[in-house]
Amino acid sequence: MSNLQPQVQDHLNQILQHFGPLLAQALIYNIGGHAARSELDKLSEPIRKLVVRHPQVKGWLEGALYADTFPSQHVGEQEKKVWLMKVMG
Repeated sequence: MSNLQPQVQDHLNQILQHFGPLLAQALIYNIGGHAARSELDKLSEPIRKLVVRHPQVKGWLEGALYADTFPSQHVGEQEKKVWLMKVMG
């Protein structure tokens, strides 16, 4: 995205700033138990791109992992913490 005009890049950043937390929540909701195993590869690509391009994604993912809307009660805080560390690493 670095080859975009600065004005376009600014607009995209504003959009992502607004919708990024919702996108992270949707991705985590699906990864947390509502997606089929066969869909997990497709979900990992947007997460990978977000992690590489947007430093604030860690907060978005963390918020989604620890939100009341997280779909599985079988995943503990330690597992969530380890997953987040691996994704961000």
